[in-house]
Amino acid sequence: MEGSEYIISCESYLHDEAKHTEMFSRWQQAVGVGDLDLSAYHNDSYKRIFYEALPEAMERLYTDDSPEAVIRAAAVYNMIVEGVLAESGYYSFRQIYKKAGLFPGILQGIDYLNMDEGRHIQFGIYTIQRLVVGNEERFKLFHDYMDELWAHAYGVVEYLVGLAVLQREQSNVESRIVFEPDMMRQYAVKQFHIRKSKIDRARKYKNLSELEAAAGP
Repeated sequence: MEGSEYIISCESYLHDEAKHTEMFSRWQQAVGVGDLDLSAYHNDSYKRIFYEALPEAMERLYTDDSPEAVIRAAAVYNMIVEGVLAESGYYSFRQIYKKAGLFPGILQGIDYLNMDEGRHIQFGIYTIQRLVVGNEERFKLFHDYMDELWAHAYGVVEYLVGLAVLQREQSNVESRIVFEPDMMRQYAVKQFHIRKSKIDRARKYKNLSELEAAAGP
């Protein structure tokens, strides 16, 4: 992928993310939570990723486009935020509300959204693989940073699961909604290992030429 193609891909991100923001904003207004301050649900793990790691990595790219900086940005954005947290959230939402027969509109929207997210994640994998192939130091950088972020990503998942369990325990109303606590935990763990394994596939190749040759035209 040449420089112009990278620019086009990043510009398409902006369009996709704008669509996603509009969709969720409209849905929140429709179900009556649009004016709530949801930052009350941002625990320390959430803040570490979304208030610190993500903006720091992305803003660094304004002045530093080194391979190390790009790896960190793609790791936190594509692999952790999109590839673990968003994917786990969408999966759990679909499983819960499809079984309950609720929210068909937003469920269809999430199905469409997942197509966009899939492209974003693949772009991140493509980018990181090209930067780490044949370079053990960069492989280590990627894995170390992913492991560092994982502690906080799982902290977000565990917090959300805990809120759902607490709500169920305190509710006196019978509900169609069935939430299995381990469902989201297990899915998040699975997605984390999948993201790392995708990058590890580049270890089979000595250099970028071999990687690109294996990928085909």
